[in-house]
Amino acid sequence: MKNPNRLSPTLMALLAAAFIAAPVGCKAFERRDALAAPGPPAPQVLAPAASVNDIVAAVNANTARVQNLMAGSVSLTLTDMPNLPLLSGTLSAQRPRRLRLRAGTSFTGPEIDLGSNDELFWVWIRQNQPPGVYFARHDQLAGSAAQQWLPIPPEWLLDAIGLVQLDPAAAYQGPLPRQDGTLEITSTETGPAGPLKRVTVVDPTRGWVVEQHLYDTAGQLLASATARKFRYDVTAQASLPSTVSIRVPRANLAFTLDMANVSINQPVSDPAAIYGLPTFEGTPQIDLGRAGGAPIGAAPPSSNAAPVGQLRSPAGYTVPTAYTSPLPAPQRELIPLQATGEPPSVTQAPETMPVVDLGRTATEQTQWRSSGSINADIEADGGPQVERLPPGGVALPLR
Repeated sequence: MKNPNRLSPTLMALLAAAFIAAPVGCKAFERRDALAAPGPPAPQVLAPAASVNDIVAAVNANTARVQNLMAGSVSLTLTDMPNLPLLSGTLSAQRPRRLRLRAGTSFTGPEIDLGSNDELFWVWIRQNQPPGVYFARHDQLAGSAAQQWLPIPPEWLLDAIGLVQLDPAAAYQGPLPRQDGTLEITSTETGPAGPLKRVTVVDPTRGWVVEQHLYDTAGQLLASATARKFRYDVTAQASLPSTVSIRVPRANLAFTLDMANVSINQPVSDPAAIYGLPTFEGTPQIDLGRAGGAPIGAAPPSSNAAPVGQLRSPAGYTVPTAYTSPLPAPQRELIPLQATGEPPSVTQAPETMPVVDLGRTATEQTQWRSSGSINADIEADGGPQVERLPPGGVALPLR
């Protein structure tokens, strides 16, 4: 049976709803110039005849110089809806698995909170009804409900924002020159659902990772990231992109992050507060890795809320995701247990039907009416009295 608490694979509908909630024309959410203070040009780290090992080493060396990253100003837009108002927020990241993206508006408050730490990852979107902080542990991702909408390793999001880590022991093909002058290398790695094909495209001299694509064994695209507007930090001696576009087709998700006010390798006073599983008042935490995905400390949804497993779209209709099995059919006949003797049998309706007067005893029921009335076969032996209905009805005990 499908998990009724599974997070919807149509996250795009929720993100669109979050954007629509943002007021139009507010200067606080205008796009910021991610290159307002560009740094010096990045050095050349790849020779003209660089091998695949040279490329892997250069990419990993760049990431190794970044212990942590914090963007004090992040603008998030939907790729398919570039004219919608922006969500504004912050981003924090630290290899190998720590990530936190929070975005919202000053009018509606927080709208999105997604992240990962050493043990688990989570996603919360305010527009989701019923509300929930959906999370799963990294070691329980394979085969869980979370894998249905996130078929990629959660730490790939750190790769997407520029903290790329390539496995030196993997089997690579390439580098292959592309028409735009970049170099492409291909490798195979293991994802939550099995082997993945990874395509990495780099700048031929500076080693910037400008494209990343993940495919399943059938060649279907699972995730894609395109990076641009790189900046070189002299102190860290590392290059990072200011703009990243991310696509996860299975989740129907495509968005762009513009990062500004980026600081690298600054002390973090309380990592647990940044990368801890968030809590929101009145919002349950739903573990997608547990059997059934049961909410932790969740209150029953109100009668007018969308059923668990459905998410509200911007237009107001529900997007069905998972349903429980149909409710059992109602009993066709309810007969109270008798102290002794066999339960009374059900009789066929005669042409004329007795009128049941609940204010009289069984022996006083002497009036009749035409066919179509209730068939009342009255017990008068002192035990519980039962009124029987035709198949499909419900019998009511007479007191």
